[in-house]
Amino acid sequence: MDASNKTPTSFSAIHHSPVAGSWYPDDPHELRQVLASFFAHLPAQKTTNTIAAIAPHAGYVYSGQTAAFSIAALAARQPNIDRLFILAPSHSVGFRGVSIGNFDAYRTPLGDAVVDKKVVEQLRKCPLVQEIRQAHEHEHADDIQIPLLQYAFGERMPLIVPIVVGTQHESDYPIIANALLEQMGADSAVLVSSDFTHYGPNYGYVPFPNNGDTADNLKKLSQEAEQAIQSLSRKEFENHLHKTEDTICGASPIALLLEMLPRTACTFVLHADTSGAFTRNYHNSVTYVSIIFTQDGGWQTQHTTPDQSLGHEEQEALLKLARTTIEAVTNRKKPPSVETYKHLPRLSMPQSAFVTLTEQGELRGCIGSIFPEEPLLENVRRHAENAALHDHRFTPVSPDEVAQLHIEISVLTVPQRVSSWRDIHIGRDGVILKCQGYSAVFLPQVAPEQGWDVEQTLMHLSIKAGLPPNNWKSESAQFLTFQAQVFEEKESR
Repeated sequence: MDASNKTPTSFSAIHHSPVAGSWYPDDPHELRQVLASFFAHLPAQKTTNTIAAIAPHAGYVYSGQTAAFSIAALAARQPNIDRLFILAPSHSVGFRGVSIGNFDAYRTPLGDAVVDKKVVEQLRKCPLVQEIRQAHEHEHADDIQIPLLQYAFGERMPLIVPIVVGTQHESDYPIIANALLEQMGADSAVLVSSDFTHYGPNYGYVPFPNNGDTADNLKKLSQEAEQAIQSLSRKEFENHLHKTEDTICGASPIALLLEMLPRTACTFVLHADTSGAFTRNYHNSVTYVSIIFTQDGGWQTQHTTPDQSLGHEEQEALLKLARTTIEAVTNRKKPPSVETYKHLPRLSMPQSAFVTLTEQGELRGCIGSIFPEEPLLENVRRHAENAALHDHRFTPVSPDEVAQLHIEISVLTVPQRVSSWRDIHIGRDGVILKCQGYSAVFLPQVAPEQGWDVEQTLMHLSIKAGLPPNNWKSESAQFLTFQAQVFEEKESR
C-alpha cells in the first residue's frame, strides 16, 4: 500500500494537522516508513464487508499498530467506499450535539483528504449539528486517523466527513443517528476514533491498585467494554460505563455508532494493547482496541424516524392521556401512568408536541416544546398538565371547567434549518426565527388562521421574539422549519 503525496488543493478552507511533527512525523518519507511498518505486521485480510470500525487515537508510537488493524479492514472494502464518516470525541470543549468544521480538506504530510461538502451541507439542517471552531482547532482524535487512511486507501481515498461529537441528551442520539443515516448508503463507512480505559492517578481513575495484576485487570475491564459494544446495544454500553465509570474518551461517538448500526451487523475485536505494556509501567496506562463491524450489502438505507404519521389508535391514546392528565391535576391528584400505552411503541419514541386547550372556541391554554427531549407519551402528559395549570396568560383550569375543554395536539417533526426565508411554505411549515440571541416560534396552523403571507408571518414572529418588526431581514437571522400532525377531540365533553 502506497499513498502518494497528492498535489495540494487550492481550497481556501484547509484544516492543518495540529499534531504533525509531534504525534506522528511531519516528513512525508519518514511518515510513510512508519505507516508501512504498521501495515506490514498485519495478518491477511479476511473480510471485505466492514461498514464501521473503532480505532485508537494516541500518538503512533503507542497506538498506531492497533489502529492499523481497523483501518486495513475498512480499506479492504475498496472500491466500495466513496464516503467515510469520522466520529471523534472532543478533548478541548464541551457542547451538546455534534460539530462539523467549515473545511474543504484536511491536510497532512501525505496530502489533502477532501471533505464531502454536499453531505456536510445536508447535515447542517439538523439542529443538533453545529459549527464550533474551538472543537476543531486542536482536536487530534480525527486528525490522527487521516494519514493512516491515506496510506491504506492510497489513490482510492474516499471523501471524508469529520465530525466531533459532544455530550448528548438521551433523546439526541436517534435524531443525530437518523440525520447521518439519511446521508449514508451502501458506499459509506464509519470510523469511530476512541481510546479505551485511561488508568492511573493522571486520569483520576484507579478502580484497582497498581500491582502485578494490573495488566490482567485492565484486560478484563477492556473485555467488559468490548462485550457491551458487541451487543450492539447503546443501553448495554451505557450500563457498562455507569457500572464501572470506565474512562473511555470516545464514549459518545461509540454510543452514537451503536444507535446507528443495523441489528444484523457482526462484530469482531481484532487487536488490543496498552501504553503500559509499551512503557512497561502501568502506573498510568491507556488501553487501545481495534473493533470492526461487518454487514453484507453495506449500510442499510432504511432508518427509523419519529417523524412518520401517527395512526388513529395512537392519536386517540394521546388525546385520552391528555384529558385524563388534566382531570387528575386539576383535582390535585397524581397524573396517570404512561405504562397503560406502552403497547404502542411508536409513542415511546422521542418527539415533541404542543397541547392546545380551548373553551367555547376561545384559547384556554397552550404549552409545548419544539425539540424532542423525552418520549412522546411523557411529552404530551407534561404539556397537558402545564397547559391546564401553568400557562401564565390564563388562570389555572378549575375541575368544573374540564368537561367544557376541547383538546388539540400538534405532534412536531424535528426542525430543520433552511437557507432562506423563501423556503418557508405557509400552511405546511411551522417556523422558528433565531436572531441576535432572541428566538420565537409559530406552529404551522398560526399563519393560515391569521391570513398572513410569509413576510407578514416573519414580521409578527420578530415582534413575538421581542425584536423590531423587520429584524427577520437581518443577515444574522436564521430560520428553521418543521411540520406538525394536528388532531383533536371529536367534540367537547
